[in-house]
Amino acid sequence: VVAAFLLIAILTRIPAVQDRVMTSALNNLQNQEVDLYDNSLTALVCGSRSPLPHPRRAETCILINAGGSYYVIDVGDGSVSNLRN
Repeated sequence: VVAAFLLIAILTRIPAVQDRVMTSALNNLQNQEVDLYDNSLTALVCGSRSPLPHPRRAETCILINAGGSYYVIDVGDGSVSNLRN
């Protein structure tokens, strides 16, 4: 068990191994199909600014997709333009 842990610790420091792991993970993520209309519940963050103003970030806004129906929660300043995009 200790030898396996050491081997993994050493291999993860090699850039070629890191690249291979990331490429494999990204390919797996891209090949997944998402069904947004069949009794699913998803949330999209369309604004996440802190209380301190920032010119490129909108205030808090969450878009909920519940089985094909959309609900907007907590629309803050600048969030509407993000929803239009």
